[in-house]
Amino acid sequence: MNIIPLNGIQDQRLAIVLDNQNCTIRVYQRKEFMYFDLYLDEIPIVQGARCVYGMWQLQYTNAFKGNFIWVNSSYEDPNYMKFSESNFLAFITQDEIDNATIN
Repeated sequence: MNIIPLNGIQDQRLAIVLDNQNCTIRVYQRKEFMYFDLYLDEIPIVQGARCVYGMWQLQYTNAFKGNFIWVNSSYEDPNYMKFSESNFLAFITQDEIDNATIN
């Protein structure tokens, strides 16, 4: 699991290599909710996915290896003002997903 470095701003985009994949991630606020876009080699994988605590960001894709999940200690949906303090976007590799066990 890797924590994606996000700043406490409403609309941000970052280029990052995740599990040998060239990614561009955009996280932005519209009204009271945060949304997520993911591009793989500049090709959109998902756009406008609502950011929800504890839920996979990628619901339906075979083009991307891995997934993202929002984590925090207060069980609340992401808030850009709390990025890097108590709200974090985690990248889970496909190997971690495939090898996970549920107790």
